[in-house]
Amino acid sequence: MDSSHLIRVALGPELREFGSWNWLGVDLATALSSEFSVTVFQNDAPDAEVVVFIKFLPHEEVLRRISQRSAIVYCPVDVYGAAAEIDADARRLLLCRRVVVHCHKLAHYLASYCPTTYIDHHVKYVIPTRDERVSDGPLLWVGVRSNLDPFVKWINDRELPGELVVLTNVERGSDLHTPERLGFRPGTNVVIKRWSPESHLEWLTVCRAAIDIKGQDFRSKHKPPAKALDFIASGVPLAMNPNSSSTEHLRQLGFELASPDDINHWLSADYAERTIRFGRAVNEMLSLSSMCVRWKWLLREVVNANGVGGDS
Repeated sequence: MDSSHLIRVALGPELREFGSWNWLGVDLATALSSEFSVTVFQNDAPDAEVVVFIKFLPHEEVLRRISQRSAIVYCPVDVYGAAAEIDADARRLLLCRRVVVHCHKLAHYLASYCPTTYIDHHVKYVIPTRDERVSDGPLLWVGVRSNLDPFVKWINDRELPGELVVLTNVERGSDLHTPERLGFRPGTNVVIKRWSPESHLEWLTVCRAAIDIKGQDFRSKHKPPAKALDFIASGVPLAMNPNSSSTEHLRQLGFELASPDDINHWLSADYAERTIRFGRAVNEMLSLSSMCVRWKWLLREVVNANGVGGDS
């Protein structure tokens, strides 16, 4: 197809130190390029029919200038720490043509200022769905250090049913590689490992099960279910606190996550088998190609509504 007839889409800002870009931006730019003319930017957004901002919006005056020539789509991935912060951002949100969220509960707050659409994260850090249960191996927690506090507090009040591997952003040579330095009580059967995409996939293949505990602050309550869905898609039995947004989301899909306090159920053969069955469906339903269909439809819609050119 002649590239001069493709809708121009700009994606950014490219910030490789943030998981939101590495998870969403990189893969989206690649997947969309088959039907759109895609440009990735780091600082100033180039001329395009649609500009998609991931996590970070520019200052209001800059955003206003962009809105005069482009339809703006915003993905506020893990940005807002309170409802008041969303209200305070009203002037910028009003300049957007669409906000895309990855947590249903967050849409309620943003829809007052801009049409809001829910699109799942595609599954990313996954292995082919397991064929059978792994009956030994460690338990696994994956995440950034800033999300560890509620998990550490939960672990410190309980006895683990086995070794726990904590896969997190510990730099080489850091003195935070010991469990005690991260807040775990002395003697807890915890091993700290450095996260990388490769190590993430390696531990998924050998772990017995996974666990996560979400906090009760605004940001934690509005986390996307991406990590939970990745575990399930891999066929890894996951336990999570019942009041988390991820647990609620999986329940709406027809899958009840195990409670981490119900160890017998969480580590049972029956739960592992149900996880594997549901995981196969998740792997297909939330593949990058499936989610990209939703994105392509949305981008064409905002371009048509904005009255700018492009024929894909």
